[in-house]
Amino acid sequence: MVGIESYGAHVPVYRLNREILNQVWGGGGKGEKAVANSDEDSLTMGVEAARDCLKGIEKNSIDALYFASTSFPFKEKQSASIMAAALDLSENVVTADIASSLMSGTIALKMALDAVKAGSANKVLVVAADCRVPYPNTA
Repeated sequence: MVGIESYGAHVPVYRLNREILNQVWGGGGKGEKAVANSDEDSLTMGVEAARDCLKGIEKNSIDALYFASTSFPFKEKQSASIMAAALDLSENVVTADIASSLMSGTIALKMALDAVKAGSANKVLVVAADCRVPYPNTA
């Protein structure tokens, strides 16, 4: 049967209080906003979410890794292969970056389901992560 076996998540630890933002920039937002640390990007946050997802799963059972993002840290390096190495996946794992669209995560999930249905993979790890840096003085 084709389906989702596990999931994981990662949210940056640091928080920015929206009330302080309102005092400085105006506006009416409430609560907090998660803020990436200076050394966090979509790749590092994706690795943390994937580690959470892979708890209790044999890493050698993963046949493919699809990483979806609109904010990859590198323009030319493949982030999915770096992620596979960081997760200590098999050297034979198929990796792919899916980019340039807000639908990237959905597309990666559809690709994974199709790969399993077609029999070209038994287990595919799909990771979607973004670290969107807003323009100054915006909500």
